[in-house]
Amino acid sequence: MRIEYVSLFVQDVQRSEMFYQKYFRAKEDWISTDKQSCLLKFSDDVRLELLKNAEPGPRRCARFAISVGGPEMIESLARAIENDGYECSQHLEKTKDGRYRAIVLDPDKNELELVEEN
Repeated sequence: MRIEYVSLFVQDVQRSEMFYQKYFRAKEDWISTDKQSCLLKFSDDVRLELLKNAEPGPRRCARFAISVGGPEMIESLARAIENDGYECSQHLEKTKDGRYRAIVLDPDKNELELVEEN
């Protein structure tokens, strides 16, 4: 058994799609004809669905982890994202289990934990 995909509600599907394509090399797997949703595929066949947030008012943000390599790669990617104007809420640190991580925010303030590969 495996998770087929995870969905995120976003304000601007195209903006979020470009973010995940630029920093995480996601490829567009499918996009709706009205461009209100799309499915992205990552190199390891993990998929992420981006859905236009139709609900008014505040929205709850998500958090998930992406393994990106060793500490140098984590720090490099976090700095690139931050240099492009996105927030890095936690710079490189060593966690209690001895792995490295950094936390960045996507365009909709979802937390992406950049973690060390096992």
